[in-house]
Amino acid sequence: MDFLTPEQFQNLRAPLTRDDSNEVLERLNTLFEHDWSLELDVFDVEHPTVRARIRIRHITRDGLGQADTLRAAEKQAVLNAARVLGMGTGNPDEAPVVASSEPAPLPEKPKAHQHIDELMQKCGELGLGKEAAKLMLEFKGYGATLDDSRKFYVALRELLKKNGHHA
Repeated sequence: MDFLTPEQFQNLRAPLTRDDSNEVLERLNTLFEHDWSLELDVFDVEHPTVRARIRIRHITRDGLGQADTLRAAEKQAVLNAARVLGMGTGNPDEAPVVASSEPAPLPEKPKAHQHIDELMQKCGELGLGKEAAKLMLEFKGYGATLDDSRKFYVALRELLKKNGHHA
């Protein structure tokens, strides 16, 4: 995120003190002064599945949650979206960054993840969001490895193809 100072970037990445979506929301409010948004989409009520989409200026990150209740799935989705954003991913032993006017860039989302996002969006637009969300849960997000990401991408393409759409 090219609009963050190194200090703000480190504060974003600082470890979460509790595994709680409220801490995520508080940190976003502190860092971005309410200049951000959160969208929640329920994919499945029977097997509570929720997608959280965090937007900060031109940056968008998604997370998926599945749990026994919709509320728990929502909390999990928010936490997962925050982690994709980079929140809580820093090393607790890192030395504090001295404030600077130079912005610290957030690493770009890998191309493989961008392509998966495009297919997920297309699936949603074509009414295949529930099936795509189930695949995302099966692969535990983008997949733990590049090979898993490739398999997830292929599975999304197959879903579209099976339903008469081009990827």
